[in-house]
Amino acid sequence: MRGLAGRLWRGYFFTVLALSFLSLFPLYVLMLWMGVSHRRIHGLRRHHTRITCRATGLRFRLQGILPDLDQQPAILCANHASYLDILGILSTIPGDYRFLGKMELNDWPAFGYFFRKMDITVNRLQPREAARAFVEATQAMQRGE
Repeated sequence: MRGLAGRLWRGYFFTVLALSFLSLFPLYVLMLWMGVSHRRIHGLRRHHTRITCRATGLRFRLQGILPDLDQQPAILCANHASYLDILGILSTIPGDYRFLGKMELNDWPAFGYFFRKMDITVNRLQPREAARAFVEATQAMQRGE
């Protein structure tokens, strides 16, 4: 979408996304604090994403064959073009998984805390720190996440 209609939709989209995340943020924090499993919190995150996509008119279609992420570990690589890719993955791909994301996401208010607790940050400027992220990803795969 271009022009005024595109700007209005983007404004609506980011408002819905921010308000829906902030409304669930206390629940996410409580679940993390109580030690609720990654699988359950990720399930809520996936459900929340599907509702947000419906409310904003986003539709994603999955093409191809995926491994059963509940039966075997896998690495999924997206041709990352925008933050909408993350919503597309969460709304279409079943299973329990983590994202690798740039360390700068840690600086986002509220979301940064949640991202650090649920996913894996990568410091792309420090090779040793980047390697640490891959060790953490390997450990998460071994735990079935």
